[in-house]
Amino acid sequence: MKIGIKHLLIKLLFFTIFSIACFISEYSTFAMIIVTVSLCLLEYYNFIHKHLNVVTFLKTGIILSIFLLTMTFLFVKSILETKNLVVAVPAIFSIIIFQIFSKHKHQFQNITMTFFPVVHVVIPFILLILSGFITGEYNYKITTGILILICANDIFACLAETITGKHPIVPKVSLKKTWEGFFGGLIFCCAASLLIATQWGIFSYLEWTLLAVIVSFASVFGNLFENQIKNQVVVKGSSMLSNFSTFFMSMFVLYPVLYFIEKVL
Repeated sequence: MKIGIKHLLIKLLFFTIFSIACFISEYSTFAMIIVTVSLCLLEYYNFIHKHLNVVTFLKTGIILSIFLLTMTFLFVKSILETKNLVVAVPAIFSIIIFQIFSKHKHQFQNITMTFFPVVHVVIPFILLILSGFITGEYNYKITTGILILICANDIFACLAETITGKHPIVPKVSLKKTWEGFFGGLIFCCAASLLIATQWGIFSYLEWTLLAVIVSFASVFGNLFENQIKNQVVVKGSSMLSNFSTFFMSMFVLYPVLYFIEKVL
């Protein structure tokens, strides 16, 4: 119970700080993203090195991540044109070639374990940046709204699991991720979406509710994926990555839906 409450408070504090950064400006949002990505990757690479005994190129991964995020930010700010983004391609391949000719053993495995965290962590944040500018200019209501939905779902799902959780969704993977937690998170996430729609608009009640449902389902898959990895290497406890497990999974689905709502409908 105490561990669950402590985890909730840490998650609430971090998402509050992140939401405030999104509310202030696109520049504070970008700065917060850089800090968050760096912390997540640092933990990710330490996790791989410690539990999987694989050599990872930490500096390479972090530098590449900051480069990709900066390119994305400059693009949405109309400082870079689309044709300039091709610079990222030779940058990525030059890193791969450099590592292939390094003196480390198992280069392919090392490269894979260097790039996988970048894909898992950085792409969702790139999609968050794109979501904030999906209307053509930065709109804090979209990025902040997404974070509010994720935070509301995670907190109330965790509370429901702690207080009433008795029926695990996938017992073999996690006994803590229960149906009670899922429906608790879903109900309060939908309630938060209606509040956002009432106060900020941008999208309709139905569209915000759709985003809330996506977040709730993504939360289940994100947490189960995280627990599956932890079970394989026998790791317990919460972490920086745990705080963003729902976010990582949600953004892969949320952005295409947001794009469809804004550009197609």
